Amino acid sequence: MSMKFNSKLFSTITTQTIHDDGILSILEVGKQLPFAVKRVYTIDNCIPNLVRGRHAHKETCQAMFCLRGSVDLLLDNGVKKEIVRLIAPNIGVLIKPRIWHEMKNISRDALLLMFADRHYNENDYIRNYKDFLVFLKKDVR
Repeated sequence: MSMKFNSKLFSTITTQTIHDDGILSILEVGKQLPFAVKRVYTIDNCIPNLVRGRHAHKETCQAMFCLRGSVDLLLDNGVKKEIVRLIAPNIGVLIKPRIWHEMKNISRDALLLMFADRHYNENDYIRNYKDFLVFLKKDVR
């Protein structure tokens, strides 16, 4: 399945795939994944109508893949919002720091795989949208 995105808010990551008796998807740090991985986690078995995320990171960069099922990923840089629907296990999204993100319309069978370039640090999270907008105004990079 081919998905094409044209966005300034995010970039896609496409794994190398080998089709033989099944589909082997390969993700290598320094090739498809542009950062060294410090944390890996999954999200699955979500209750219906659940919205996850609802935060931004000050410094952490993440990559998100939907290995099974589907999810709508809202990305917001404080000026522009986009929604990308992830439905293929070999296409992921790079979520850069200072991007508000929410996962919506998570299918019951969805299995999300996340990679992060930093260890968990609560101080890296911005969990209130108004605080996020204030942070962006102060953070002139």
